[in-house]
Amino acid sequence: PPAARARVRAFWAALGARIHERDAARHDAEVAWVSHLPHAVAFAYAASLAGAPASAFALKGAGFRDFTRIAASDPELWADILATNAKALAGPLAHAAGALARLARAIEAGDVEAVHRFLAAASEALAVANGDARSGGQAGNSVAREATPKE
Repeated sequence: PPAARARVRAFWAALGARIHERDAARHDAEVAWVSHLPHAVAFAYAASLAGAPASAFALKGAGFRDFTRIAASDPELWADILATNAKALAGPLAHAAGALARLARAIEAGDVEAVHRFLAAASEALAVANGDARSGGQAGNSVAREATPKE
Protein backbone atom coordinates (compact mmCIF):
# COMPACT_ATOMS: atom_id res chain seq x y z
CA PRO A 1 0.00 0.00 0.00
CA PRO A 2 1.18 3.54 -0.76
CA ALA A 3 0.84 4.70 2.87
CA ALA A 4 3.08 1.90 4.13
CA ARG A 5 5.61 2.59 1.38
CA ALA A 6 5.62 6.28 2.33
CA ARG A 7 6.23 5.41 6.00
CA VAL A 8 9.11 3.10 5.10
CA ARG A 9 10.63 5.73 2.80
CA ALA A 10 10.29 8.38 5.53
CA PHE A 11 11.94 6.07 8.07
CA TRP A 12 14.99 5.44 5.87
CA ALA A 13 15.19 9.06 4.75
CA ALA A 14 15.19 10.18 8.39
CA LEU A 15 18.23 7.95 8.92
CA GLY A 16 19.98 9.63 6.00
CA ALA A 17 19.68 6.71 3.59
CA ARG A 18 19.60 7.15 -0.18
CA ILE A 19 16.42 5.47 -1.35
CA HIS A 20 16.31 3.61 -4.68
CA GLU A 21 13.10 1.80 -5.52
CA ARG A 22 13.20 -1.11 -7.96
CA ASP A 23 11.59 -4.49 -8.44
CA ALA A 24 13.19 -7.61 -6.98
CA ALA A 25 14.72 -8.84 -10.25
CA ARG A 26 16.37 -5.50 -11.00
CA HIS A 27 17.60 -5.26 -7.40
CA ASP A 28 19.16 -8.73 -7.59
CA ALA A 29 20.82 -8.00 -10.97
CA GLU A 30 22.28 -4.70 -9.79
CA VAL A 31 23.35 -5.84 -6.33
CA ALA A 32 25.11 -8.80 -7.94
CA TRP A 33 27.54 -6.28 -9.51
CA VAL A 34 28.14 -3.95 -6.59
CA SER A 35 27.97 -6.28 -3.58
CA HIS A 36 27.94 -9.98 -4.39
CA LEU A 37 30.65 -9.95 -7.09
CA PRO A 38 33.14 -7.99 -4.95
CA HIS A 39 32.60 -10.50 -2.14
CA ALA A 40 33.01 -13.48 -4.46
CA VAL A 41 36.22 -12.03 -5.96
CA ALA A 42 37.64 -11.18 -2.53
CA PHE A 43 36.91 -14.68 -1.22
CA ALA A 44 38.45 -16.22 -4.37
CA TYR A 45 41.60 -14.16 -3.92
CA ALA A 46 41.76 -15.12 -0.24
CA ALA A 47 41.38 -18.79 -1.20
CA SER A 48 44.25 -18.42 -3.69
CA LEU A 49 46.51 -17.34 -0.83
CA ALA A 50 46.77 -21.02 0.12
CA GLY A 51 49.25 -21.26 -2.77
CA ALA A 52 51.38 -18.31 -1.65
CA PRO A 53 54.68 -18.84 0.16
CA ALA A 54 54.34 -18.06 3.87
CA SER A 55 57.22 -15.60 3.60
CA ALA A 56 55.14 -13.41 1.26
CA PHE A 57 52.83 -12.42 4.09
CA ALA A 58 55.65 -10.52 5.82
CA LEU A 59 55.45 -8.07 2.89
CA LYS A 60 51.72 -7.37 3.00
CA GLY A 61 50.68 -3.75 3.35
CA ALA A 62 47.70 -1.45 3.00
CA GLY A 63 46.71 -2.75 -0.43
CA PHE A 64 46.49 -6.30 0.90
CA ARG A 65 44.45 -5.11 3.89
CA ASP A 66 42.10 -3.05 1.71
CA PHE A 67 41.51 -5.83 -0.80
CA THR A 68 41.06 -8.63 1.72
CA ARG A 69 38.83 -6.80 4.20
CA ILE A 70 35.73 -8.05 2.41
CA ALA A 71 36.97 -11.64 2.47
CA ALA A 72 37.00 -11.49 6.26
CA SER A 73 33.18 -11.43 6.13
CA ASP A 74 31.16 -14.29 7.61
CA PRO A 75 31.52 -17.32 5.28
CA GLU A 76 28.20 -18.84 6.36
CA LEU A 77 26.29 -15.65 5.60
CA TRP A 78 28.02 -15.09 2.27
CA ALA A 79 27.70 -18.71 1.16
CA ASP A 80 23.95 -18.32 1.59
CA ILE A 81 23.85 -14.93 -0.17
CA LEU A 82 25.94 -16.12 -3.12
CA ALA A 83 24.01 -19.37 -3.53
CA THR A 84 20.65 -17.64 -3.23
CA ASN A 85 21.66 -15.11 -5.88
CA ALA A 86 23.41 -17.55 -8.22
CA LYS A 87 21.29 -16.69 -11.25
CA ALA A 88 21.88 -12.93 -10.94
CA LEU A 89 25.56 -13.45 -10.12
CA ALA A 90 26.37 -15.73 -13.08
CA GLY A 91 26.81 -12.91 -15.61
CA PRO A 92 28.94 -10.66 -13.40
CA LEU A 93 31.14 -13.62 -12.42
CA ALA A 94 31.65 -14.50 -16.09
CA HIS A 95 32.56 -10.88 -16.89
CA ALA A 96 35.06 -10.73 -14.02
CA ALA A 97 36.60 -14.08 -14.96
CA GLY A 98 36.91 -12.94 -18.56
CA ALA A 99 38.54 -9.67 -17.53
CA LEU A 100 41.04 -11.48 -15.32
CA ALA A 101 41.80 -13.93 -18.15
CA ARG A 102 42.39 -11.04 -20.61
CA LEU A 103 44.71 -9.32 -18.14
CA ALA A 104 46.60 -12.57 -17.52
CA ARG A 105 47.04 -13.13 -21.28
CA ALA A 106 48.39 -9.60 -21.76
CA ILE A 107 50.81 -9.97 -18.84
CA GLU A 108 51.96 -13.43 -19.96
CA ALA A 109 52.51 -12.11 -23.50
CA GLY A 110 54.67 -9.31 -22.09
CA ASP A 111 52.39 -6.84 -23.91
CA VAL A 112 52.87 -3.73 -21.80
CA GLU A 113 50.64 -1.69 -24.12
CA ALA A 114 47.75 -4.15 -23.72
CA VAL A 115 48.25 -4.19 -19.95
CA HIS A 116 48.21 -0.38 -19.93
CA ARG A 117 45.06 -0.29 -22.09
CA PHE A 118 43.40 -2.79 -19.75
CA LEU A 119 44.31 -0.81 -16.63
CA ALA A 120 43.28 2.50 -18.21
CA ALA A 121 39.93 1.03 -19.33
CA ALA A 122 39.41 -0.45 -15.86
CA SER A 123 40.17 2.94 -14.31
CA GLU A 124 37.66 4.54 -16.67
CA ALA A 125 34.98 1.96 -15.83
CA LEU A 126 35.55 2.63 -12.13
CA ALA A 127 35.30 6.38 -12.71
CA VAL A 128 31.94 5.87 -14.42
CA ALA A 129 30.74 3.62 -11.59
CA ASN A 130 31.76 6.30 -9.11
CA GLY A 131 30.13 9.10 -11.12
CA ASP A 132 33.47 10.76 -11.82
CA ALA A 133 33.00 13.65 -14.25
CA ARG A 134 36.33 12.96 -16.00
CA SER A 135 34.82 9.91 -17.62
CA GLY A 136 32.12 11.75 -19.50
CA GLY A 137 29.83 8.97 -18.30
CA GLN A 138 30.84 6.58 -21.05
CA ALA A 139 32.92 3.56 -20.18
CA GLY A 140 30.70 1.13 -22.03
CA ASN A 141 32.45 -2.17 -22.51
CA SER A 142 35.88 -0.61 -22.94
CA VAL A 143 37.60 -3.08 -20.62
CA ALA A 144 36.51 -5.93 -22.89
CA ARG A 145 37.49 -4.07 -26.07
CA GLU A 146 40.77 -2.55 -24.98
CA ALA A 147 42.54 -5.38 -23.24
CA THR A 148 43.31 -7.89 -25.95
CA PRO A 149 47.06 -8.56 -26.28
CA LYS A 150 48.69 -8.29 -29.68
CA GLU A 151 49.03 -11.57 -31.53
